[in-house]
Amino acid sequence: MKIAAFSAALLAGLVSSSTLLAQPWERSYGVKDQIDEGHRRVTPVTQCPGGGYISIGSRDLGNVSLVYVIRTDNAGGTIWEQFYDVGADGRPDEGFALTELKDGGWVTTGTSNRGHRWEAHAMQLDCNGRVNWSYFYYLPSLPPLVGYRLVGHDIRELYTGDGITTNALDLAIAGYIVDQNNQTDAVLLRLDQFGNLIWHRRYDLGRNETFFGLTELRPTFSHAGEIAVVGEFNDGFRHQALAARIDGVTGAFGGGPDQGMALYGESGDEYFHSVVETQTWPDTGLLTFAGFSSSPGLNDDVYVVQSKPHPCGGLVQVTMGNETGDPFGERALDLIEVLEPTGIVPVGSFALTGAAETKYSRSDAFLLFLRQSSLYPLAAFRYGDHGRYIDFGTSLAQNSTFGPQGPGFIIAGTTESDWDGSGDPSDLYLVQTTDTGKTGCEKEWFPEPKYWDWAVKCPLPHVTKFLRQIEVRTEVGRDDTAVRACN
Repeated sequence: MKIAAFSAALLAGLVSSSTLLAQPWERSYGVKDQIDEGHRRVTPVTQCPGGGYISIGSRDLGNVSLVYVIRTDNAGGTIWEQFYDVGADGRPDEGFALTELKDGGWVTTGTSNRGHRWEAHAMQLDCNGRVNWSYFYYLPSLPPLVGYRLVGHDIRELYTGDGITTNALDLAIAGYIVDQNNQTDAVLLRLDQFGNLIWHRRYDLGRNETFFGLTELRPTFSHAGEIAVVGEFNDGFRHQALAARIDGVTGAFGGGPDQGMALYGESGDEYFHSVVETQTWPDTGLLTFAGFSSSPGLNDDVYVVQSKPHPCGGLVQVTMGNETGDPFGERALDLIEVLEPTGIVPVGSFALTGAAETKYSRSDAFLLFLRQSSLYPLAAFRYGDHGRYIDFGTSLAQNSTFGPQGPGFIIAGTTESDWDGSGDPSDLYLVQTTDTGKTGCEKEWFPEPKYWDWAVKCPLPHVTKFLRQIEVRTEVGRDDTAVRACN
């Protein structure tokens, strides 16, 4: 295994009486001459011995791709690094998200090629990366339908249910299906803790709808276990950011006063990729959505909306970036609420990661902090090669103040920076910062906020059932790679 050159000695000796500060590092992981990518839900390990982090992505071997999962120690060294052929059939698989389980281990989701169609999959891993179970979820018909693509894009373990058909420790998967006519509908699945389908729903506004991210909402006096999802709606002319609040017991609307769907945007294209429900007073219970927008500028800007508990109740809409005329711009791909004390922003602030344009359509990964309520930028930092290649963050988490990782933030994404000079096209990229966002190689970033009052539409989609499942065998391969980043 190649050893990372960026030393944690930058913070040596900075120890309080109760907590060791997180020691920053940046590393890339993957095989030379292959395309490795990082996706959603990088997670500090809390339910398996040894701590560290776990992240998911995909490995493209040219004629086939594999689900790629890596577990590191607290300093970024590899504990295990494995790739999975879901279905053990030699066909392409892609891993898009994982969720840590309360009882230990993880469940992943993504999509798998089944010959003439793509099916969503879920796979449970133990603390050592071994597969406990794996399932495909598919459209039933005789003869079998061909040409469609069903994608699991995000997954969460749930903590509430009605105790009859749904329970705590169930799983929710958000994604989309593209049919044989290239029509896209958003989908949401609820599974029990063993991967069995409880219900499955397809949401159609008449054109093209996609879910990218989800979160479970706090139980209330009126209703328990609602799910918020975000994505985009394409009417054939432009993309609008989509947000919905759905009954977690049935997958339908109308079971609570705040359930519904909303479309946000102006004249350009807008997307939401992440959603959180605020836990911190005075905004407890409000929803915040993050993504990117091309309205009204020439390039994309980070786009953040704070809403009342009903997704149609937009309170604040802000875009932020740096207008350079480059078509790439800035894009937010993940959002969290800061729930642990930091040395830079107060509890209740928001933290985002994504891609920040540098020049010539290149980008850095970023960490952007926003003030509660106003969504005004408090601080921002960029990570990566700073101009020569494309680096971006797709997932973000905050470490527990008293956890083994130390207080700080972990970012997962993709780097094309070829840190060891081997001609490697891309690698999974992890960035561990201090609780002030520092790695020793970061650069400050100063995005400019602009506030808007764009109209909100509140459509009601057509909801249908559509799926079945089949249990499959998964083959596991091992690897062990880590390359320095942050020279």
